[in-house]
Amino acid sequence: MASNKRQPRPSTPPPPHFMCTSGEAQDRQVHMELSEFESTAETYALGPRHRAADPRLVIKKYRRSAAGGGVSSASSTARGGARSIDVLMTTIDHLLGTVLSTQRVHPKNIMEPRSLAATVSFVDDRIRAVQVDLTTSLLDSERTDECWATIRTLQAKLVRYGILVSYLLSDLPSTKYEAKFGRTALRTAIDSYFAAWEASFGSCSSRGAYATMTRTCKPTDEELAERDEMLSYEALMHISEGLCKGETALPTCDAAGGAEGGCGAVLASYLGRGGTGAEVPALTDESKWSTALEVAAAADQGNLIQIFRLLVDLSPTASKVHCKRWEILARCCVVPAINVIRIGLVRRYNKSFGKLEKIPGEDLARLLCLPSAESALRFCSDIGLPTEDGKATMKAAPISITDKGAIKRMTSPGRAEDEFVFGRQVLELLSGVKRSLPEPSGMKTDKPSSLASANCTSSSKPSSLAAAASKPSSLANAAKKSSLAAAAAGPKKASPPNPSTKTSLAAKAANSNTNKRWGDDSDSDFDDWESAADNLKYDRAHQTNTSKSDDETSRTDQDAVLIPPTNCIWDIVC
Repeated sequence: MASNKRQPRPSTPPPPHFMCTSGEAQDRQVHMELSEFESTAETYALGPRHRAADPRLVIKKYRRSAAGGGVSSASSTARGGARSIDVLMTTIDHLLGTVLSTQRVHPKNIMEPRSLAATVSFVDDRIRAVQVDLTTSLLDSERTDECWATIRTLQAKLVRYGILVSYLLSDLPSTKYEAKFGRTALRTAIDSYFAAWEASFGSCSSRGAYATMTRTCKPTDEELAERDEMLSYEALMHISEGLCKGETALPTCDAAGGAEGGCGAVLASYLGRGGTGAEVPALTDESKWSTALEVAAAADQGNLIQIFRLLVDLSPTASKVHCKRWEILARCCVVPAINVIRIGLVRRYNKSFGKLEKIPGEDLARLLCLPSAESALRFCSDIGLPTEDGKATMKAAPISITDKGAIKRMTSPGRAEDEFVFGRQVLELLSGVKRSLPEPSGMKTDKPSSLASANCTSSSKPSSLAAAASKPSSLANAAKKSSLAAAAAGPKKASPPNPSTKTSLAAKAANSNTNKRWGDDSDSDFDDWESAADNLKYDRAHQTNTSKSDDETSRTDQDAVLIPPTNCIWDIVC
């Protein structure tokens, strides 16, 4: 069930043989099919021939029959058939909370984190096995409403996982990460989520096997908010596909994957999900789907700058990643089309400015929502505009993209859009580098953006971004009290500086900067990151310790992929 509160990350591994039967574990050990993420601490680094299964870590593997006709029945029998909903949820939490988030399953002093691509390859395979069991669950009409709610929560986690991972690995070649397979898995999770919704609450449309099912229960506010979130992701992906297909200066964008999509499909998909029923999300400022609808309207009207107004993070402060989860994932959905939006803007500017008028790169960076003048000039050069002396010349040439490298950059922006996806403040804390994103022209507004309004909840409470901006921090309150107390006590005599005090303060400041949380700038612990004790529970179970900073700092993996901190991945996905 969806919730505003942050779900704690799993701190200990499941009991032995909870995620896989002992029979399958032994069979796979004999046939050398154990992954390093399922092997004991003593054997994980050895070749498959010498690995031994760790009964707490081994997970049911996805298998197909020799004829390719689905999951082998013999294999299913050996593995004990379909798993229960509780086992599936525990398996997904282990895969996302431990394997994906840390890229390891043993303490860091024993097992170094693996590359994100290698980790995702393992996680994807085990998720496919989970989806097979869940497909069996969808055919069970005797499931209780509580079971269906758990299935929807599980599928929602897989939707967020698919969106985030597709972006984080978008720079890698297909030999490292198969993006097309990732899109297929994401579509499966979305369809399965709405199939489980129809199983609980029926559908107003005539399609689907669950339309005729009679249910007396009504969805809760949290369930409606979760459905609103899933609808918004699907809508934004449709919009992105439509924008890519509509750009004549580029070949068909690979992100579309050959599927039908576009702005017209937003309402069609909404109606296909039972959008005419009583459970339709209200189109309020806090509705995520209504924000996606505003983006679709802007795209249909050709008001491309409005898309940036709705999506770009202009908050002066960094909020917790848990509260910004939807914003981050929404931008991930739009990233495949972000350069198409910029091409459309430049095409308009190319007509609006005077002939041969030279526009400074700083101004173009603001107009195109790019992080620097250099990136703006490179963008103009890629689409065929002359650039010289830090300026781009308008109406000097038509927009034309012929260079293969430029086409790749336009159609596959990749991790170059980290600043757009995560926001300035969060990215600074992630990378440790001070950045400056120019505010695009005309993007100031007196009212908060729809994206900020739709942050954490579908209730009438103000967004966490607004709350963080308006609420003084505990440090500020303490400083105020201290100054009032000092004023009441009267002036003090100045004392000579103490070198040891200076050293202590410097050490405290260094520790504060080192352990600063990614996106944590408020005094509220409502959805705070895990405490040091929580972070150590898993490693204590392995008879070792790890420092707090391990889970709160980003790292660059073996494929040069910048990976967010452990707790941040968990907060975005779950």
